[in-house]
Amino acid sequence: MRLTDLEPQFFRVEFRTETWKRVKPGIDPLKGNWTDDDFEDFTGPREYHVPCEFAEAHGIQFICPLHKDTDGHGTLWAFRDRGVPAGTLSRNKDGVDTRWEVSGTGYGDLTMKPSLLVQAAPSCEWHGFITNGEVT
Repeated sequence: MRLTDLEPQFFRVEFRTETWKRVKPGIDPLKGNWTDDDFEDFTGPREYHVPCEFAEAHGIQFICPLHKDTDGHGTLWAFRDRGVPAGTLSRNKDGVDTRWEVSGTGYGDLTMKPSLLVQAAPSCEWHGFITNGEVT
C-alpha cells in the first residue's frame, strides 16, 4: 500500500501561550461523562501541530494501515535530528520519546528507519515499514 493511501500529513510543533479549559489535576482524563466542575481555566504554553512541507517537518501522522478500513485511528511519528521538542509527539509504552531516521523528499519516496510499531493505541500493535513511500 502507498503511504498516500493513508492520508499522511507532515507537521511541525509550535507552542503558543493562551488560556484554555483543561481537566483539573486529580481527575482521570479518560473517565468521560465530565461536568463543568472537572475543568479549570489554565494559561500557559499549548502544543500545536502545524501542517508543513517535508523539509521543515518534525513528524508525520497518517491512518493506521492495520485499521484503515475499520476505526481508522491515526498514528503519529517524530523525526530524528529535526529539533523535535523533548516530551512531545511519539513515545513508547513506557513514555520514552521515540524518533525515526527519515530520508526522501516527500510522501512518494519517504523512508523511515527503523521499523514502526504502534504501542499507544490499546487495541493496536501494527508493526511495519515505510520504504520509498511504500507501507508494508
